[in-house]
Amino acid sequence: MSAQEMGSLNIQARLRAAMALAIKASRYSRYEIVGRMSNLVNAEITIHQLNSWTAESKDGHRPPGEYIPAFCVATESFDPLKVLVEPCSMFVLPGEDALGADLAKKIQERDELNQQIREMKMFLKEARRRGK
Repeated sequence: MSAQEMGSLNIQARLRAAMALAIKASRYSRYEIVGRMSNLVNAEITIHQLNSWTAESKDGHRPPGEYIPAFCVATESFDPLKVLVEPCSMFVLPGEDALGADLAKKIQERDELNQQIREMKMFLKEARRRGK
């Protein structure tokens, strides 16, 4: 579907779902999330607002766009932000610290895999030697 088609950029349901999943996966309660958001935007955000933004039955209730970054930081999930930018062919990348941590994890996984490969080669060499 092209971006030119009517309704193709209506992301309301996807945004609501991403926010609901972010809340569910968060280590913070809904009350902690609204407290963190309120602090980040220096405005009162209530639990009722948060619930209305994520409830399927509250179709007309949408979070203000300027609250999305605070929501992402408060829940530690950037999936709602991804929902906003992907229709524009843009991507959300992790910050320097997160990228560094991901790189370190990948290097460790690679090193462990290389060790397993070395061990398998050694076992195979030994099996072939014994088979002769």
